[in-house]
Amino acid sequence: MVAEVGRRDPNAGLHEVGQLGQPSRYGADETLPAPAWTRRAAEAEHDFAEVLTSQLPAVWSALDNGEIDRPKVRAFTDHLAGLPAEEIERICRALLPQAGGLTSGQLRARLARMVIDPDPDRARARDQYEKPSPTDPSSAT
Repeated sequence: MVAEVGRRDPNAGLHEVGQLGQPSRYGADETLPAPAWTRRAAEAEHDFAEVLTSQLPAVWSALDNGEIDRPKVRAFTDHLAGLPAEEIERICRALLPQAGGLTSGQLRARLARMVIDPDPDRARARDQYEKPSPTDPSSAT
């Protein structure tokens, strides 16, 4: 529902529902008052919902069917968002059937291994980007 609200066209006529091809820049503002979220929380929830519904339909289906809970869904979105569709499908096909019987930590560890295994260079590049080297003079305080 959050993802759908984010894709509604604010310029649609009074008696029509227009849908955008992508989330609206201010779609999160539409959900702020309902659960009393901050703007930052609403934006995070919209990003989460958008990734889940547009990039991870199998994970969304598993959540909707009660096969996995939200912390496990978050593990999938955190590890798989932005990966190529074929890689997402391969990983979901392998892990979704087991995910309900794993702890969130076990699932995260398996997801991390499966993301790294096919492309160790990409994983190393991502880790170097996120964590400055201790010998990097620009990381000194």
